[in-house]
Amino acid sequence: MSLLNLQATRVSPYGAIALLENITVAIEAGDVLGLIGPNGAGKSTLLHTLAGGHPIQEGSLQLGNQPLAAMHNEQRARALAFLSQNPALNFPFSVEEVILLGRIPHASGSEADLDILDEVLAFTDTQSLRDRLYTELSGGERQRVQLARCVAQVWRAQDSAHRVLLMDEPSAALDLAHTHMVGDTVERLSEGGCGLVIASHDFNLLAGLCDRIMVLNHGNLHSTGTPAEVLTTQMFREVFSANVLVEAHPVHRGPLVIKS
Repeated sequence: MSLLNLQATRVSPYGAIALLENITVAIEAGDVLGLIGPNGAGKSTLLHTLAGGHPIQEGSLQLGNQPLAAMHNEQRARALAFLSQNPALNFPFSVEEVILLGRIPHASGSEADLDILDEVLAFTDTQSLRDRLYTELSGGERQRVQLARCVAQVWRAQDSAHRVLLMDEPSAALDLAHTHMVGDTVERLSEGGCGLVIASHDFNLLAGLCDRIMVLNHGNLHSTGTPAEVLTTQMFREVFSANVLVEAHPVHRGPLVIKS
């Protein structure tokens, strides 16, 4: 049974125009699925749809064996976290308070939450930010804190057999070291059985992390497969109108995309 399963014939959240058509997504425990495509291809729309934020005019969306729309918000949030591109938070919360927002759905209020906070702070390299006000952070620091909040939401969630993390451009504002931290976080969550869906323009990050990559174009599925099957010079010409070189990565031997 899939952790998250979408069968969407049509998604048109803003009116008659369909933003997604004929899209199928099935996420199993430990899966890492990458989403790529040019601007406006439908990546963010697909993530919002998977999170339950957009209605599906024709099709279905299930978390485990339940329709996502039929689940209570708390039940959904215990199993499903979403790191959006521009999370809005303009209150003067401390970083610790922001990260602990991820534990609210679990309603434990216990020492275990503080233990998880310490683990997540260490793993996401946000210990030094712990007592600072979120509103005073740089864009990259805010991105790390929001990632930590989402990780805390699905971290050691023994009360839920289903854990999924959706991520929209998680490394967009990060430096090289913290981009690597994102990769380490994805790998650790995947090893623990969490399913992940990541939209990104960092093709090489996805090539090293993902089991599968979906290519979207104009709201439709162009292709799907392993990174080696999908990240080809032909695909980049067809979808991105770009000429690139694709070589073998010297470490993981998957594709390495190089600007020509």
